[in-house]
Amino acid sequence: MDLVDVNVYNKEYFKRDDPRNNKENYYIKDNDSNTIMPTLIIGSYMNVRKGLFGIAFNLIPLNASINIFFPSSTTNNPS
Repeated sequence: MDLVDVNVYNKEYFKRDDPRNNKENYYIKDNDSNTIMPTLIIGSYMNVRKGLFGIAFNLIPLNASINIFFPSSTTNNPS
């Protein structure tokens, strides 16, 4: 298993503010299985037509990829 996948994927992301640590948490929608995966996103982001460009580390399964993220929803309070 390769840890880093250098392909560029288009994935939807959900941005939610975490009141516990005053940080923005991102969740990635997996286009293959239509599930929400907890994902750690790091790196420098650039606005790409209302999207973000960066590196994502999927926690389950453990892998990394270079992604372009497009918003699917934004909320300030996690439900």
